[in-house]
Amino acid sequence: MQIKNLTADRREDWNAFVAREPSFALLQSWKWGELKEKLGWKVFRIAAEEDGQILAGAQMLVRSMPLIPLASIAYI
Repeated sequence: MQIKNLTADRREDWNAFVAREPSFALLQSWKWGELKEKLGWKVFRIAAEEDGQILAGAQMLVRSMPLIPLASIAYI
């Protein structure tokens, strides 16, 4: 098993993984991450893969805190 930070070329793989999960959450979709990037967040899509198949994953969003140097907030 490998842990990877997915890049844009894996967009469709990520969206297919998110859509087939019983606990599907729109906030895990690639498009949501793109929207958050436009609002100043940095997006990481972390996946556990085996044989090229995503087995588990999470979209993590990170943003610097204005007015607080070196502070950030993140959520998954």
